[in-house]
Amino acid sequence: MHIIQDGQEKEVASDVSFYRRSNAEREAYGFVLYISASVLWVVINLWAVLPEAVLLAMGIEWFPRREWAYLLVAWSLVLVLTTYLCFGALNMYNTPSIDSIHCITDDHAIIYPALSTDPLPTMSIPETGWADSPLCGDMYDLSPGIVSRALYLND
Repeated sequence: MHIIQDGQEKEVASDVSFYRRSNAEREAYGFVLYISASVLWVVINLWAVLPEAVLLAMGIEWFPRREWAYLLVAWSLVLVLTTYLCFGALNMYNTPSIDSIHCITDDHAIIYPALSTDPLPTMSIPETGWADSPLCGDMYDLSPGIVSRALYLND
């Protein structure tokens, strides 16, 4: 098979599996799910719309009351909305407060050790002369104060 790419014609494999992005098993499951859901939707709508005499003439002798056609939809909607609300509440519960250090860093951070003679409160980043400091040997996570001074402090 020939394709044109970047203005040039190139030879590529004509095997269909070359272009396959998913496996056949997943496609089969998806197709079965699609067909099953479609058939179920048609059956539920026919049950909800057809008169009782037609259902009895078709040989269906037992079926739920018609109010379940609305109740199933209503309960499904309530279930979906409750799921969204529960996940939102769980996320809010697990979010640390605004003044927590966990909003800025995590357990894997290596924070720059604040020295007693730390020049940062009075000096800008270029003035500190950190060539021989602990920052040159190891990697550290910088605090937001240091990053703000480096980005926004005018010399």
